[in-house]
Amino acid sequence: MLPNWPEVAILDLAASMTGIVVNPIVPIYRSGESRFILNDCQAKVLFVPADFRSFDYVNMAQGLRRELPALEHLVVARSRTPHPGVLTFESAARKRGSQKF
Repeated sequence: MLPNWPEVAILDLAASMTGIVVNPIVPIYRSGESRFILNDCQAKVLFVPADFRSFDYVNMAQGLRRELPALEHLVVARSRTPHPGVLTFESAARKRGSQKF
């Protein structure tokens, strides 16, 4: 659920190299649409911007994670402040080997 940022290209390339299925969600969607899509595809990881166009995606995504049991991980891109239980894009990129999503 990222805007058209370089992080999206990194994610798409990493996913194609590892066989992970990507289900892009446009960042104009809010809780209702996102909940439906994430539940339908049983997403395990959600990547969101910290904020984009004055909207707090982390807060929305944390609410969605409470409602969607399959959604195990939340990763935030371009965050300036830490959020409890949320990985930063940089820390998620460093995960390797047995530390899988």
